[in-house]
Amino acid sequence: MGKELAELPNLKSMELKKHVAVIHSNSNISLLQRKISNALLFHAYEGLLTKDEHEIQISHLTKLIGYDSHDHKKIKQSLMDLLATVIEWNIVDGDKIDKNGTWNASSIIADASITGSTCSYSYSNKMRKLLYHPSMYGRLNMQVQAKFQSSYGLALYEN
Repeated sequence: MGKELAELPNLKSMELKKHVAVIHSNSNISLLQRKISNALLFHAYEGLLTKDEHEIQISHLTKLIGYDSHDHKKIKQSLMDLLATVIEWNIVDGDKIDKNGTWNASSIIADASITGSTCSYSYSNKMRKLLYHPSMYGRLNMQVQAKFQSSYGLALYEN
């Protein structure tokens, strides 16, 4: 599987820096949802602030998450669930808690669609800003993530 991941286009490093606000807010999502969320962010990261919409081939997504089934209904359902998952945070300027009482919330992804073999998705403006160059983050290796069989195990790895 590692060889397959290394052959994916435009993937220089298999490491994702994931903001701690998102790590700590994702405790109630399934293993597949967590893997998809991480893979979508990993894939979109370079264009996170410059592109409104991102695209990934379903075959690349399934390789990133270690999903060997052709049941794309589960992928679609997980995308729907990610759309309904809200993350809250009140972190500004890196690690300082906002003393003005600012509160933020957004869904993990703002929208998603699958046309043929391509998945298109986007992030809200607030999520894009939160996720790009986080000052507080956990390092996730996408090859390691793909091997997890338990949502609890992956959540512990992220933490």
